[in-house]
Amino acid sequence: MKKTAIVIGALLIVAVFFAAVYPAFAGSAQKKLVRLKLINKSDVVVNLQLTGDDFYYLTVPANTTKTFTVNKGLYGRSTWACGASASGTLDISSQVKLNFIPCERFAPNQGEPTQEKVSLYDSPTNIMWRYQDE
Repeated sequence: MKKTAIVIGALLIVAVFFAAVYPAFAGSAQKKLVRLKLINKSDVVVNLQLTGDDFYYLTVPANTTKTFTVNKGLYGRSTWACGASASGTLDISSQVKLNFIPCERFAPNQGEPTQEKVSLYDSPTNIMWRYQDE
């Protein structure tokens, strides 16, 4: 009887230990969320597909701004707007704003890192830009 009580007590101590420690480990394994803001200044719908560890298909109506919450990561991306499509990568290692300009225009400048102006005809190509074409 004493051995049974000792075994039950030991199991109870182990169970309490894991109940206290497990949430800390489980929390560190969760993905980090960030905002992805899509500003569509064109008169057509913009579609953005992100593929990687996660999958997102984001749609922004004409002349609308939408903010999405996504997991951090480096994504392969496909973009459809203005009767054209483009593919490449999107680095979402922190909050990003993508400003899709009107279809008939080129961006007068590329904006600044993490607040980038996007034209499917001339997107930034420098390493500091998050939205990259292939």
